[in-house]
Amino acid sequence: MPSPANLRTSVKLLKCGNSLVVSVPASIISFLGLKAGDKAKVKLDRGAKIVYSFKVQRQLNLIKIKSKRHRQTYGKK
Repeated sequence: MPSPANLRTSVKLLKCGNSLVVSVPASIISFLGLKAGDKAKVKLDRGAKIVYSFKVQRQLNLIKIKSKRHRQTYGKK
């Protein structure tokens, strides 16, 4: 799974009726577990920076994390 730092990208604004739509790349959708209809908060920061916040609940695969930590601590098995 990609890390959040590797998920930066440029997107195009699309016309939808009288509005513009921001397209969210598939890699970000997958990473955050987003789906059509999810809500986002939009905030305008200094310097015309737009920040989108999604309320997501991602589940981490604890078995992989535990196994990786175990290998780092006790050596490969």
